[in-house]
Amino acid sequence: MANRRIIELVQEALAVRARAYGPNSDSTWVEVKKRMHELRTLAATVESNEVRRHVIVASIATLQTFVRFSISEIVNSGAQYRLRAAERIPEKYSVKDVLMLLDDQTISFGELVAHIASYNSVTDVTSWLGAILGLDLKSALSDARSHYMLRRGSKGAPLLVADVDQLLADVENTFRLRHILAHEMAYGLSIESEECRRLVGAVDRFIAALNAVIWNTAYTEAPLSPEEFYARVSEARRAARSELAMSLFRAREVARILGSSAWLRKSHLHWVRFGRAWVGGGLKDELVGPMPEVLRFGETDMILRRAAQVAEWLAFWGDPLTLKDRWRK
Repeated sequence: MANRRIIELVQEALAVRARAYGPNSDSTWVEVKKRMHELRTLAATVESNEVRRHVIVASIATLQTFVRFSISEIVNSGAQYRLRAAERIPEKYSVKDVLMLLDDQTISFGELVAHIASYNSVTDVTSWLGAILGLDLKSALSDARSHYMLRRGSKGAPLLVADVDQLLADVENTFRLRHILAHEMAYGLSIESEECRRLVGAVDRFIAALNAVIWNTAYTEAPLSPEEFYARVSEARRAARSELAMSLFRAREVARILGSSAWLRKSHLHWVRFGRAWVGGGLKDELVGPMPEVLRFGETDMILRRAAQVAEWLAFWGDPLTLKDRWRK
């Protein structure tokens, strides 16, 4: 009997994996963010009560997918998490059955735990995740801060949740409505626009806060994710562009005094055209996923070199405030 039941669980978990997950944790997180963005947009714009009802159901489904995949990843990441997860499993299976399951390698222990876990309320989510992480999840949520900012050493990372009690109450209300709408026609139940926006926004913030807690506890030693890597590259690129803009602002004044404005414009236009061709690199149609955006052949380096080139030209002519008098002489 136990062998039959565990095989059924494996089959169910494999079916969930095929339907719900991306090929890895990064793609799953990207899809969760994308789905929540779409649902928040719908909640803010749609005029149909029927669509708002579906938005409520879909937001909880997205939360459940995120938590299920997170539990699977956390449990598989370390022995301490596997031990805590095993203590949470209400059903007992023979050692022989479990060893056969793991030897077959059709499914991981983390996926099995994630399939057994319950996600039908805020209490389910916080109790399962909190037990596996070994912490009071409500307390952790009240102090949740962006792991992107913390990993960059930022001391001013703001709290992600202003009022954890209100957030949990809103998410629990979304669970309640989802249960009604998923199992009943509830013809007279109307979801007002403002309520829909508030509840879907609460689910979105709940997911973001849970993700931050997970990264700030279980994944502190994990390498940069593609999303973090892209964020850092983008930040460096913005800083480089700002430096170039300041150099060009001063260069335009010097060129005006020298009567070389047309030359400066033409020179910089050639550089921009070259830069676009070099950065494009013909990779757009050859690479997929989040990486092509950052694999752009040293774009930040190129911008910094251009800024240094302009600054060197400025240094040759000196301070534009005195250049006019010197140029006249």
